[in-house]
Amino acid sequence: MNVAVIGLGRLGLPMLAVFAEAGHRVVGLDIDEGRIADLQNGKQDYVDEPGLDEILAKYEITYTTDYADISGADYAFVVVNTPPIPSGRLDSSQITSALNSIEEMKYPPEDVVITSTTQPGDMEYLANQYPVLKLIYQPQFIALGTVIDGLWAPDMALYGVREDQPRPQELQVFWETVYLSPIGGPPVFVTNYTNAELIKISLNAYLCTKIAFMNSLAEYCEMSDNADANIVLEGLDLDSRVNSCYMKPGMGYGGTCFPKDLEAYNYALDKKTSAFLTKYIPRINQYHNKRFADLASWTKTAAVLGLTYKPGVPVRERAQADDLIVALRRVCERVKTFDPSCKLGKIYGKAVLDNVEDCATMEEAVKDAGIVFICTAWPEFRDLKFDGPIVDCCGLGVDGEDVILPGRSFSKCSGRIRDKSESLFQGQEDS
Repeated sequence: MNVAVIGLGRLGLPMLAVFAEAGHRVVGLDIDEGRIADLQNGKQDYVDEPGLDEILAKYEITYTTDYADISGADYAFVVVNTPPIPSGRLDSSQITSALNSIEEMKYPPEDVVITSTTQPGDMEYLANQYPVLKLIYQPQFIALGTVIDGLWAPDMALYGVREDQPRPQELQVFWETVYLSPIGGPPVFVTNYTNAELIKISLNAYLCTKIAFMNSLAEYCEMSDNADANIVLEGLDLDSRVNSCYMKPGMGYGGTCFPKDLEAYNYALDKKTSAFLTKYIPRINQYHNKRFADLASWTKTAAVLGLTYKPGVPVRERAQADDLIVALRRVCERVKTFDPSCKLGKIYGKAVLDNVEDCATMEEAVKDAGIVFICTAWPEFRDLKFDGPIVDCCGLGVDGEDVILPGRSFSKCSGRIRDKSESLFQGQEDS
């Protein structure tokens, strides 16, 4: 089939690759002329996904900024950014811009598949605004670092269509050529636009809630005697009604999707309901990212290892470490940082704070530090040699007498840590 992908970012470019790998004729379109020029010259350094460059190099793929080059395509997948505005609502203006260009084509694609996450109600609005286009909503449930595998073997295939629109059977058949599953792909769920939009954002909102729930329990265990949230979780997981995925004590959520989808979910609920649990999750999440800073109140210098929101992905958008660094600056004179994949850059979109030093090596970062915080589970951090307290915020599994584990009673910490961090144990109660 002839397939176009509009928007060659962190999801769009891997989608283009898996479509080419499945044997389809593909065209990648993006309005960024510099990006298209790089791709035409075989350069690609802005999407870091395992196996992506190897797939792209195998095929002759057309890259363009001209919508005329996707004329007559069987499918056009719109995978542009829908950033949140300050209210939390998702901004669909880039989708609108793409649809305007498609509508003006003499031979537009037969089906236009919106893959970008949209605000509930937006797809219905877009379908009414562009009645000549057949719009299908098909968000993807992927994670950065495993996007290609997620496209090849997803947990489900979700389709949103108009109430009077038939099931997208031809699109389902197309995706069956992409999936690696020998039995025809994942479970398929077809519903109307709004239900599909809600499924997409509420799934991530629910996962954020699980993370916040577990970290609140973890804090209670830390401040109690003889309590360990990790053991509590083992017991909870024995109940078939509980799924322990995303319930590991440690840092809160971060990254490109969870915060964005939760804010969109909260915006939607705020318009229709008067009270809802998830309204407070962002505040709880930020609190749990910051609370470990009190462990450094006794020292002048703290080190933070890991600046990305998860290992294996050089992405710093809404990284949990930013909250901790800001909190550490209030209790320490100096904060030193290191990440093997990226530089610190900006925090909260602003210039780095005074007395925050980004280091070139792990050894340089921990030199002269009184305490080390591991915020991202990069495997190389297991080799850390440091004679002092190490706070394993992400549950990497660092060995040592002076390692502090999230969710474990601080009464179990070594005497050296307790002596240095007396303020942390004030108000500690019996479990």
